[in-house]
Amino acid sequence: MEKKYIIFDFDNTIMDSLWCWYKLMNEDSFVVYGQKPNKQMVILRKGLTNYKVAELFIKLSNVDMTPEQVLDLWYTTMETNFTTIINPIKGAIEYINYLKEQGYTLAIASATREKTIRVALEHFGIADKFDYIFTEENTHGTKLDKSLLSTCLNTMGAKPEECFIFEDSITSLKNANTLDIDCCCLVHKFNKSRIKEVKRFCKLVIKNYADKKLNTLGL
Repeated sequence: MEKKYIIFDFDNTIMDSLWCWYKLMNEDSFVVYGQKPNKQMVILRKGLTNYKVAELFIKLSNVDMTPEQVLDLWYTTMETNFTTIINPIKGAIEYINYLKEQGYTLAIASATREKTIRVALEHFGIADKFDYIFTEENTHGTKLDKSLLSTCLNTMGAKPEECFIFEDSITSLKNANTLDIDCCCLVHKFNKSRIKEVKRFCKLVIKNYADKKLNTLGL
């Protein structure tokens, strides 16, 4: 069936930003409160929602804050980073513009809050290219299972076979595969060690959107 809907993850799929999240959560946030970067954070936060990561930070740092306050601090900091030190994945802006010109409905499905995503999209001039932005915050679903993606499909009125997803998270790729949605994986230093596993769930693996292999998708 012809593809009509293209869904993108955000961090390290549109924006080259995961390194900045890691530095903020694992290092800078501890230093701000007079502590050393906590190596436990890197290991323990894997497989957690952002809210649970905020709870973990409070436990490890013993700061007197609520998870909501920690998340707001992180997101506000990242909004500044998106407009100063973070860049899009190579070719992402051009490819998104191309897909929109071809008439596809474009969506984002991310764990990052919508306000923060919009700050980045507006800064790089592509906010108007996306018809939908789905997050764990505004859907009450999660990327750790297929609930967020299911909400995407239901809201857009889309059949799985009409969709294509660009992702970097192996968990999200598995969830898309479970829903029978075709996928392309963006490979980077945070997931390349699991490339053999990634290929089981994807039609294509690329490093960036300047990759000529994208032409084989027929989008």
